[in-house]
Amino acid sequence: MREQLLALALLTPAFLAVTAWRCPGVPHSSGAIREDAKAIASSMSVDVATFTADLNWMASSPHPMGSARQSEVTSYLKRRVEESGARAEVQEFKAEVPNPAALTGPAPLTRVVTGRNVYAWPDRFETGDQTGKKCVVLIASHYDTKNVEGITYTGANDSGSSSAALLQILRHLKSVPFPPEMRCAIGLAWFDGEESTLPGWSDGETSFPKKIVDNTWGSRHAASQSFSRDLAGLVLLDMIGSPELRITRDAHSTSSMMKLMESAVDALGYPSSLLTPDFLPVEDDHVPFLAKGIPALNIIDFNDLSVWHAPGDEPLRVNPKSVEKASRIGVLVSLMAAMDPQAIR
Repeated sequence: MREQLLALALLTPAFLAVTAWRCPGVPHSSGAIREDAKAIASSMSVDVATFTADLNWMASSPHPMGSARQSEVTSYLKRRVEESGARAEVQEFKAEVPNPAALTGPAPLTRVVTGRNVYAWPDRFETGDQTGKKCVVLIASHYDTKNVEGITYTGANDSGSSSAALLQILRHLKSVPFPPEMRCAIGLAWFDGEESTLPGWSDGETSFPKKIVDNTWGSRHAASQSFSRDLAGLVLLDMIGSPELRITRDAHSTSSMMKLMESAVDALGYPSSLLTPDFLPVEDDHVPFLAKGIPALNIIDFNDLSVWHAPGDEPLRVNPKSVEKASRIGVLVSLMAAMDPQAIR
């Protein structure tokens, strides 16, 4: 993901519109949050043992899109989803990505790699008590790592924390009693290829000989596909394992979902300081869905960047309590969106 230049963002009408309704220092009302949804979200806990085991396995070595190691991570996620009792779906796609070798010598400008998105569809939405839903709200994460020259970057926080969190969320959602008013199902998605293959997020468009968008490969593919149910909304989790979680107010996220997140933070009893006071536009896997008119929210801590794409992004630095907070907020927003999908449009 990448932050856009804040100075430019401050000049845009979209940024002004999204900042206009923020009232610093005034608690956000939780009146929109239903007590049954709050109870489901607040009862979710991260099982530290299984979370740590999943995180350690995924972050044991680099796994960029198209690598043999990433194929192993795909298989691991598929197995873990199936062990939870949900149906796993692996969606393959071909990506023509920039060839970094072309920057230093004679070489083909692009190469084709295989990416794989992984989906989890809880059985209760297919053969159980939640069948017949016409729409779906996705809770998502990317699960690839960036190839960073000169270091072994395994992405424990940047992809690992949210990818392992989704397995915890899946475990929780398969057993809790859902409100009968839920109009949409809830699915989970792990997107491949969020990271750019070139060093910079926008290098493919600005400095590569063949102009190409070199990021969000898996989410762009997913956003272009038809789902068996109408996609009502997306809640994206990313970089949620920092030692002291502080969620960035993302200026790209749909304003109604941002307001819902603020209410969720309040309803769950977290301090308003859990959210940054100002907005920052963050480019991430939610942007392709926004471009398709799908409401989307990015729950991300883009404040602690000391080990972002740098040495030190290791499992021991990931705080399960931070992951639990972000996961509860994501679950509550997703439940509210699933009960009233029109309210987030």
